[in-house]
Amino acid sequence: MEFKPHIFILGAIKDSPVNIGRQLLAQVIVGEGDERTAKLRLNRMVQFGSLPLYDKKDVLELTDQMISKGLIELSGLPGNTYIKVLSLTPKGLAELKNPSAALQLGKSYDGPYKNIEKVTDEDRSLFEKLGDSLHGLSDEQKKAVSCQAQSILCIAGAGSGKTKVLTRRISFLSKYRSADSGEILAITFTRKAREEMVHRLDSLLPGHRVRIETFNSFCEKLLQNHELKNYGKKSTVLDYGTKVRMVMAIVKELGMNLDALLDLYYTDRKILSNDKKTLFLGFVNDIFSLLDYQSNSAIDETQLYSSLSDFPYIIEIIKKIKEMKKAGQMRDFTDQLVHAIELLKSDPESAPRFTHMLVDEYQDINSLQFALIQLLSPNNLFAVGDPRQSIYGWRGARIDYVLDFETHYKDAKVLQLSTNYRSTKNIVSLCNTVIKPMKLPDNVTMNADGESVSFVSQDSEDAEALFICQSIMSLDIPRKEIFVLARTNKQIENISKHMDSHQIKYLKRTTDETKQNIAPTDEQVTLSAIHAIKGLEADYVYVIGASAKNHPCHATEHPVLESVKTEVYDKNSEELRLLYVALSRARKRLIVSYSGSLSPFFGEKPKQVYKVKKSDMLHEELRAFRLDESEKAGVPAYQVFSDRTLEELCESKPTSLPELSEISGFGPFKLRKWGNKIIKIILSNT
Repeated sequence: MEFKPHIFILGAIKDSPVNIGRQLLAQVIVGEGDERTAKLRLNRMVQFGSLPLYDKKDVLELTDQMISKGLIELSGLPGNTYIKVLSLTPKGLAELKNPSAALQLGKSYDGPYKNIEKVTDEDRSLFEKLGDSLHGLSDEQKKAVSCQAQSILCIAGAGSGKTKVLTRRISFLSKYRSADSGEILAITFTRKAREEMVHRLDSLLPGHRVRIETFNSFCEKLLQNHELKNYGKKSTVLDYGTKVRMVMAIVKELGMNLDALLDLYYTDRKILSNDKKTLFLGFVNDIFSLLDYQSNSAIDETQLYSSLSDFPYIIEIIKKIKEMKKAGQMRDFTDQLVHAIELLKSDPESAPRFTHMLVDEYQDINSLQFALIQLLSPNNLFAVGDPRQSIYGWRGARIDYVLDFETHYKDAKVLQLSTNYRSTKNIVSLCNTVIKPMKLPDNVTMNADGESVSFVSQDSEDAEALFICQSIMSLDIPRKEIFVLARTNKQIENISKHMDSHQIKYLKRTTDETKQNIAPTDEQVTLSAIHAIKGLEADYVYVIGASAKNHPCHATEHPVLESVKTEVYDKNSEELRLLYVALSRARKRLIVSYSGSLSPFFGEKPKQVYKVKKSDMLHEELRAFRLDESEKAGVPAYQVFSDRTLEELCESKPTSLPELSEISGFGPFKLRKWGNKIIKIILSNT
């Protein structure tokens, strides 16, 4: 009899004594027992450990295949619809009774690609013939620049020089492949990336006519050229400020005040930990994300409103937004894509013709962007992306477009840029270890080993924040070369308060594109949630809160958006990729800080974990205080107090001025000037 592993999964869902989600199901099937499975008696099920040679990723893949085939349904719990649980459909029950479906595993065992091409001797011979046209490129980069296949996916690892490859390929096509630069389209995701590409290409190919656009700028120009056909009259683009004012006006029209709205939408804990402005802007973002989700998922209004039945006030706000947009001939960024696609479908002749199309950050495209690429149907497509850095599934990006590239494009070539020019060997090694479950080739680097990655364990989040502040104050490097990265905005808010009290200047990064081009000054540390830092790098990176509580993060900052989602994306795998993105920002020094237990994504606990003790904290805080006071006074640090005095303070821990006066080096002047401050520091660390 043929082995059919999917039957064990169907049986486990049917027999489970509790509502079961994807992750818990995978745990049961591979036999991963813990306190939760024991408490729920799941470890007594006949299906517990039924597929011991599979890993959880394999089980999740099979589960997703059965969802797509209509054997399993994923739906929200009554009263808590953003928590998704599994159930069998009538088709699934029939399959369980009489197995027939042929469900095959491929990706998890062998990796996602049939063949990632390596550089061959034949390639190197070609490179020699092409001479200076490929000067300054590695062999992998040369292959990506010169490859003549019609459909190419270039997997570009972190720090591998993908922008360099994109611009050099455009230049190469124009100079050496006789491509008309006016028939080349390059698509990026952000204005900043577009500006960088324009700057580089202007140097490489003066006077070129290459179209370098974001998805939205391309669609907007297309729509403006056919405005009367699409809208009948002049239309406007809805900017963020207008969105905020629109929602505020609608809330007032519905007879609600701001406090009442926030009380309805947020938990008490969320309200207590954030100011009203931040909460309201978050609400506005979520409302428009719901509209974006509707467009990306092609669900109609009936389906959307049905899934929002627990939130009638949100339904009313969405209806009003749609009315106002229609009356004012306004469109937002998602509308630009939707309307451009509608135009190209209704009038194929309106599509500009391109012989070559290059798409950056291909791992982040959503269903609308994929549809646009298909409609433009260029003769040659060069897509650059890194599946390891796909972190926007929560807002509609679909990693399967990059993983299934060979399925979508016949005779596609998959190339790679595996050399990391950014980070030290120790940092690259840790990144490879963390992302190993994706079964992609390891990245390599020719850089030095560098310092070991530091894992620092703390007793609490506040102790963690204090350690970070003291560590930053002890560094003698420009502050702009320091990143502090966290999983959630709440963690960033907490560390920012500690930095305020230590007078450390900082710049908070945001996913708001209008603020993406703001760079830190020499004196500013960059604070950022991980989602907002992709594409950037720094010499020193602190990844804070790297605990099992935060990585993976089981809470959602967008509960209403999660409640309406019908498609499946593997949140746990995306959480793994998010941690990878954080770690791979570092050039020279990486410090991983946490309280509680370390994230399981790191695998085995590192051999060396520095446990910060109270005495260590006192030593660091006094040292930071000494440095700060010496800078204010314009004198060397030893004139505030010497290293010998510092050690004596840490050993004796005086808690009054008389006790402090007994410490060598503390006369009346220093007692008056710094005594009370020093005692306060000692008391806070004892």
